[in-house]
Amino acid sequence: MRPARLPLGPRLQLHQTNWSFPTDIEMWIHKQAEGLTLNFPCGTSFTGDVRVDLDKTVRPHVIADLNHPPFRDQSFDTVICDPPYSFYNRFKWANPIANLARHKVLFSSPLVALRLQKDTWEKSWHVCETNTMFVRLWQIFIRKQTST
Repeated sequence: MRPARLPLGPRLQLHQTNWSFPTDIEMWIHKQAEGLTLNFPCGTSFTGDVRVDLDKTVRPHVIADLNHPPFRDQSFDTVICDPPYSFYNRFKWANPIANLARHKVLFSSPLVALRLQKDTWEKSWHVCETNTMFVRLWQIFIRKQTST
């Protein structure tokens, strides 16, 4: 017997923002960013030179879906990505989002190890403790220098 499916309504309602980063996390993210910065999906965060989200109520610069980024590869120096946790069920979006960065990608994630191309990226882990009871796990990828 298959479980009954609940009507979900418009897709946009699946990922409505109901919280935002504490100020100390926003400041940490801002310090990590270098150069022209994309925040995708931005939610209620105002960090980033270009803010992109599917939810127009958060007033992004560009309205777009994480699965279909509207930018060319390496268009930004830094990409900040804090997707809804439901995106961690499938990972097809991770490499296309990472490819938008010339230098650095910051992924906020649950306890899941993202894997990008090892010959292209070096990864470090960061746990940010806030003044609330929550911690944030960030995986930062730095693009390796190519020898010419």
